[in-house]
Amino acid sequence: MNSNTDVINSITPNPYTMANILVEMKIMGIDPDPFLKITALDLLTQYGPGAIEISDNIEKSLILERDYKSAKLWHKITHYLKSMPGNDTKAAH
Repeated sequence: MNSNTDVINSITPNPYTMANILVEMKIMGIDPDPFLKITALDLLTQYGPGAIEISDNIEKSLILERDYKSAKLWHKITHYLKSMPGNDTKAAH
């Protein structure tokens, strides 16, 4: 059985690359939010209700690494997960 850490390590791309791609999208006038929503949906599909905890743990890990840009992205992904229909956990924003 995989631990949460194993799951986090297996699904977390190089966070610097992810943050840079989204910054470049904004510079080109492309809204990155749909990409984050698709990421949230994919996590929910793969991990079910545990996706919220996984996403939240990734955000916390990135904060501990002082990678605040990437942590902000995962905060948004967690928010989208909490806001998805059928989810009992509601986002507080």
